[in-house]
Amino acid sequence: MNLWTKEWETMTCSVIKLAVFAPPLSGHLYPVLGLMQPLLDNPNYDITVYTGLTKVPVVQALGFKCQALLPDQPDVFDNIASTDTKLNASTLYGQIQAAITMCQDLMTQVEAILRETQPDVATVDFVFAPLGMVCDKLGLPWLTTNPTPFSIESKTDAPAFLGGLKPPLNWRQALRNRLGRGAVHGFKRLVYGLFVKKALKRFDPVIYQQFKLYRENGEEGFYSPYCILALGMEELEFRKDFPAHLTWLGPTYPKKPVADFHLPTDLPTVLVTNGTLLPWGKESLLTIVKRLAQAHPDICFLVTAGSEARQDQPVEAIMDNVYRYQYIDYEAVLPHVDYVIHHGGAGILYASIRHGKPALVIPHDYDQFDYAARLEWADAALVASLKRPDSIEAGFKQLLSRTDWTAMKTLQGQLLAYPTQDRLEAAIACVLK
Repeated sequence: MNLWTKEWETMTCSVIKLAVFAPPLSGHLYPVLGLMQPLLDNPNYDITVYTGLTKVPVVQALGFKCQALLPDQPDVFDNIASTDTKLNASTLYGQIQAAITMCQDLMTQVEAILRETQPDVATVDFVFAPLGMVCDKLGLPWLTTNPTPFSIESKTDAPAFLGGLKPPLNWRQALRNRLGRGAVHGFKRLVYGLFVKKALKRFDPVIYQQFKLYRENGEEGFYSPYCILALGMEELEFRKDFPAHLTWLGPTYPKKPVADFHLPTDLPTVLVTNGTLLPWGKESLLTIVKRLAQAHPDICFLVTAGSEARQDQPVEAIMDNVYRYQYIDYEAVLPHVDYVIHHGGAGILYASIRHGKPALVIPHDYDQFDYAARLEWADAALVASLKRPDSIEAGFKQLLSRTDWTAMKTLQGQLLAYPTQDRLEAAIACVLK
């Protein structure tokens, strides 16, 4: 009998005690905060958010109770995720090693938290998968929150994280996708065998014996066996082979008061961003913008460095029609701009669709190529290559001249229609049963 089983069988308490775990990274934490925010005013829920120390004030400002994870290592999560160069074999190896080292302390802290606080159910961001292992160890029902649903391994369709593969149009592409699926599957087994399995055996023998990389039904053990909450759009997916216990809740973001934003000029305006990570891409993006600004003096470019901690610093006038901000709230600026150039991160991608703004996507790293592929497949955005300046210039000209954005507007309506809160509460109730 596990720590919670008797409670589940006899639970009559009307208040559901919910533990929410997410890393302090904007693309992971903010969708979860947006997901949970409507439940704050619901007396049937008692919610505590657990994240990195740097984001505790942000979480508390929204009205959540919050406790810091690894408070004596405030930058550990950002240091793992934010690399000085584009992801390669060397940086990936470093990330894996750093993550494993961090996870031992994190899992120890979270197990102590769960034993002390005794929540009824937990939600765990998909990159915090080891915390799901802790929940399983203790018998605590948990749900995976995933703003990047295609990270779940594909069994029959285009695999992710291989440069933005799409569904095949011929036998060669079908073979490519099949080989890609095998490569992804093999890579996960390799990393698990070389690093994760050994680490689990060393610092938690119970989880080592209990955890399986793939369950008997073939699903990945890193995701909840109860329910996966997909914080994305099913309509933007060309894959149809998602797990049966995955439910689509739509993109979410935290609502908060939005400050007035005033454009620096009366020119048609483009918001330019590559998110809060990717420090290696900030200056190269500015170089791209300068080139575009010289060729299009009748267009104003607003470039954000994505540094929320430095948002009070003054705006820099780089050129007559280029302004660099350390941070711009997307919800404040998007109603006022005409176009967006972005990197394919989930946050700005869905914000652009939500506000109905035409976009040129220049993917940089990680899952951004897969998001770009989906937007291009849906004819909802234009895509250019960071390695080909000519494609960026051509894409930008097309962005300015194109008038038919029907597909993007259709996605906008579908995004706004998601019954997110109803599906969330139904999922929690189902898991608790």
